[in-house]
Amino acid sequence: MVDMLYCVEHTKRRLECYCNPCKEPVCTDCIVQSHNGHSVELLSTVYKRITDQAKEQQEKIDNILLPKYKEFLFNETAKQSALTRRAEEIKKNIETHTQNLVEMIKTIGAQTVEDLSKKEKDGLQEIEQTKNNFKKKINELQLISSTISTDIEARPDISFFNMHEKYDLKRFETTPPNTDYSLTDFQPGDIERVLQDNFGIRPILHRSRNKSSCGLEGGNDSQPIQEPGEVDMMEDQDVYPPGFGDMVEHTKQVHVERKVDIAFFIKLTARPALAMVKDPEDSGRTTERVKILLELLHQETKGEKLNFMQGIGRHLAALMKEKEETMGQSAETWLYAEATKRDCINSAGTFWRARNQCIIEKLSPILAGIIAQLDTNSNLDLLIQRDPSSWEHKLWLEIINNPSATQIEYSMVVSPKKQEELPEVIVKGTGCDGLKFKALMPFSWLIYRLIDQILRTSQNIEKHVNVQESVMSVLVIVEKTTLGKVLQKCLSEVKVIDCLKAYLSDFVHMVYHVTSQEEHGLVYENLLNGINMEFREGLPSVVMNFVAIHAVYSKTEPRLRNFASITRVWPGCSERIIEFQQKSAQFYLVTDQELTLDVLGLFLLLKSLEPNKDSLTDQKGRQLWQKQVHKYRPVVERILGQFVTEGHQTGVEEFGRRCMEGIREARCVWTKVVVMKLFLQHVCSDEVMPVERLMTLWVMLRDNVDFKDIESLEKVEKFLKLCMKNSVTKVFGYVHHIVNSPLHHTLQINMLIDMLNPSQ
Repeated sequence: MVDMLYCVEHTKRRLECYCNPCKEPVCTDCIVQSHNGHSVELLSTVYKRITDQAKEQQEKIDNILLPKYKEFLFNETAKQSALTRRAEEIKKNIETHTQNLVEMIKTIGAQTVEDLSKKEKDGLQEIEQTKNNFKKKINELQLISSTISTDIEARPDISFFNMHEKYDLKRFETTPPNTDYSLTDFQPGDIERVLQDNFGIRPILHRSRNKSSCGLEGGNDSQPIQEPGEVDMMEDQDVYPPGFGDMVEHTKQVHVERKVDIAFFIKLTARPALAMVKDPEDSGRTTERVKILLELLHQETKGEKLNFMQGIGRHLAALMKEKEETMGQSAETWLYAEATKRDCINSAGTFWRARNQCIIEKLSPILAGIIAQLDTNSNLDLLIQRDPSSWEHKLWLEIINNPSATQIEYSMVVSPKKQEELPEVIVKGTGCDGLKFKALMPFSWLIYRLIDQILRTSQNIEKHVNVQESVMSVLVIVEKTTLGKVLQKCLSEVKVIDCLKAYLSDFVHMVYHVTSQEEHGLVYENLLNGINMEFREGLPSVVMNFVAIHAVYSKTEPRLRNFASITRVWPGCSERIIEFQQKSAQFYLVTDQELTLDVLGLFLLLKSLEPNKDSLTDQKGRQLWQKQVHKYRPVVERILGQFVTEGHQTGVEEFGRRCMEGIREARCVWTKVVVMKLFLQHVCSDEVMPVERLMTLWVMLRDNVDFKDIESLEKVEKFLKLCMKNSVTKVFGYVHHIVNSPLHHTLQINMLIDMLNPSQ
């Protein structure tokens, strides 16, 4: 077959030889010209050798490799069936174990009910025995009474005179002690976590890499058949945990088995999740949050019962469970369906990597939602900045490790319209009117939401007359909630005042539109003063103080709205109040005996309206002063109207003596301001009256002006007559020969003659 091959360069020459160094067939001319000195063989010899080698390879494929790989395929199929059978066996064992636990719990429940019935029976028997004793004594007393009646009616004998000794009633006069019977309420034990931790060791999927040879070259130089390694993640790293609560690791000599490597899992998901958390109003917070999370994820947690990583894992497990219940399918089903998609496997390269990437993709928005909720009001700062031994740090970890306390739900990361997971999660603060603030109390918004909901929804609260009864009623409900139990557990030995101040500071931000740090401090002190007034002997527990803050705020909310309206029209109010308190500490409105914040603010607001020579010198100054009066008028009149009561004594009981005195003085000042404004508008609109004249009116009215009193009206009348006299003198010169007309008009004689002269 090689006889018909011709050289490409020497077309008339046949290829007869084969050059070994050049690895190509050559003709005789090629040997002489370009392959002189090279080792050559006959082309037929080389052809035969290559044909024999190809036949050997074909034979190896047919007889060795193909059977070997078919054996591999058969073995994998057998493994698949064996694994499925084993999984079914384990499932049955788990179901049997679960059923046994259910039966055991039913048995325990039945025993508990039986024990209750036994105690009830014992109590009823004792009560019945006591009733029988009472019945027996009643019969005895009735018999004695009947015998005595018979002895009295019969003819007396000698024994009649010993009757009082015959019937001894002392044993009836001593009554047995009154015993009350009651059963304590059934207290369910917190067995959920115990069951999770002790349900049983979950099955672990072992993967052992066995070196296998195809038997080439006697097996001495054979290489194992291996899959390409993973770069980002081990293929045998099972990052999808059936239950995040279990974190068991153990190392053997050959390989590491992981039930759940929770730290590895969260670290993989953290970066894409953090990229989804957004702060539209504070871009710097996004960077700061990333630094905090990375620091928390790399903290040493050895020896700690509760830690941040464990809390995140429990929340992920709870939300994934909620998601799967919403989807109506198990985790295994949706994960397998997603990971086996052609596009997913093609982009990842292997099924295991596709599975892991799918898990990260699906869980990133959930983790993002958890992070956004945890960092409400910069809450993460408290965990990273506080000392691990502080009560803030311990409370933070206790709450994060209890998903029932945080109330974070899967619906928070799902679009309500499309029912799809949000591509971005916005961190929302709980400040009043959307204002941002940094929390001082861990998860303070959860505490506020819990107490506020109880106050709004509980019908029994409205029945109580005073604040103390309302606080106790709410406290009973709070202590039964999961969050209430956590607060009691963590804060029982903490100084009450420390927790009270931290929560009160956050509470002010959440219910009051704070515009400055000074304003926040004044409202804070006002509420703290209100708590001390309502509970003069103090409250023993921290949770009770939290409830008291809400109760006192509900009572004083209208007064705080008054102060807020003052600060809106007069932004410098808070600074002015602090300055006034420092300089005039003895002033009657500077006190901790009453809630005088709004009255003091109103008093200083009206004081700022007191006219002076500089403000009323020219027309521009007067217009500016009137503009200020128009600006303050709605606020002043609304506050003054709020303090209108049927009598002075009623106002004192409702608002306090100091407040009523301050309102009386403020009402007088406002009346003077209104009189001045009307005089400027209707008398001095077109001319500039000397400033001394205007100040005269202000001084004449004094501090006790009241137009319900004739004396105040006479003062205004006197001032107007003085103005009229001065104006007449200015126009007509010296006034003389004054007469009064029948209509009480004052006329000058010369003017009257001129008016009556026909020629004029």
